[in-house]
Amino acid sequence: MTEPLTFNEYQEGTRKTAAYAAKEKEAARLERFRDIPIEAIMIGHRKLTEASMFFDRAKKHIRDEQRTFERIPEKTPEHFVEVELAKTEAEIRRRLEDFTTQRFYVFFGLFSEVGEVAELFAEFITGGLCENLFREKLRKEMGDVLWYLSELAFELYSEESLQAIAAENLAKLADRKSRGKIHGSGDER
Repeated sequence: MTEPLTFNEYQEGTRKTAAYAAKEKEAARLERFRDIPIEAIMIGHRKLTEASMFFDRAKKHIRDEQRTFERIPEKTPEHFVEVELAKTEAEIRRRLEDFTTQRFYVFFGLFSEVGEVAELFAEFITGGLCENLFREKLRKEMGDVLWYLSELAFELYSEESLQAIAAENLAKLADRKSRGKIHGSGDER
């Protein structure tokens, strides 16, 4: 077992293990990213949104001890078409230009690692993994998720540390609890 680290120490370590392309390869990597069709990005967005909605409902079902599971209303294809029309390809491309490939790498890596956590959970609950192996593999995936969260904090908020973000989150939750608003949805409750 290694010595415990503060978030700041961990974040310093992630900077030393970041595996980004050298600056001279950045342009070529950005070109490869631009080759990803907008439709593929929108499909990924759709799937992540649907999964997020499902897990949010499941969490509330368990937390609130509901007798019936509130089903997610089916989103019609028209709903997604409206969303996609509101964001034209040119607008999406413009937003993509504002990001570096490092940021995309970190976002996609985080999504991928969270997906791996979900896959492990599914494998465990369907009997494909014993609890000890599940816990062992989950610990490693949690480390990967933490690495990407740390890198995301650096990429987007380089002036702030992951430790500051964690402290801010705890203060937010303590404030909600003191006001009796710990349950519910939305960050601004």
